[in-house]
Amino acid sequence: LRQLAQAGRQVGVSEKEREVLLKSVGVLGECVSTCERIYNTPIPLSYSRHTSRFLIFYASTLPLAIVGALGWATVPVMATLCWALFGILEIGNLIEEPFTAYESQRRPLLPLTEVCRTIRRDVRAIAQYAALAQNYSTPTIARGEPTFELPDGFRQLRAVLATSAAVATEVSEAAKKKATGGQDA
Repeated sequence: LRQLAQAGRQVGVSEKEREVLLKSVGVLGECVSTCERIYNTPIPLSYSRHTSRFLIFYASTLPLAIVGALGWATVPVMATLCWALFGILEIGNLIEEPFTAYESQRRPLLPLTEVCRTIRRDVRAIAQYAALAQNYSTPTIARGEPTFELPDGFRQLRAVLATSAAVATEVSEAAKKKATGGQDA
C-alpha cells in the first residue's frame, strides 16, 4: 500500500481519490479472501457418499410405494423424478469445487479466464480513454504523465513491478541517507 500511495503521488492523484482507490483495494482483498475461503473449505467425502447412497435407496424403493396408486404411470413418473433428483445431485457435486470443476465438454464450470480477459480489456479501454482525454485536454482522474505503458502479459507485469519496487527502495534509501546527513547508521 505504501508503494501504491507513492505511485499515486507521482501521478498526481488527490487525497480523496487516493482514499477511494484504497477502499476499492480493500474491497478487492475481501473478495479474494472470500473466494479463497470457498476454495479451501472442502466438503467431506462422507457427505457426498451419504447423499448419493440415500438417493439411490429412495429412488429404488419409491416405485414400490406408488405402483398401487399409479399403475403403469409409475414408469414415466419415476423416470422424470430420477432425472431431476440425480441431476440435482450431479450439480451439487460440481458446485463442491467451483474453481476446478469441469462440465461434460471439458470447459471450466466458472469461466474465470474469460472474466480476467474482460477485466484486462476494460482496464486497457480506461487507459486509452485517459490518453485520448489527455490529447484533448479533458480532465481525468490521472493528472500527471503516465509512468509506464500497460504490460501485455503477466511476465511483463512482474518485470514492471520488480523494477518499480527496486526504484522505490533506492528512493527510500536515498531519503534516509539525506535525512541522516549521509552518515551510515
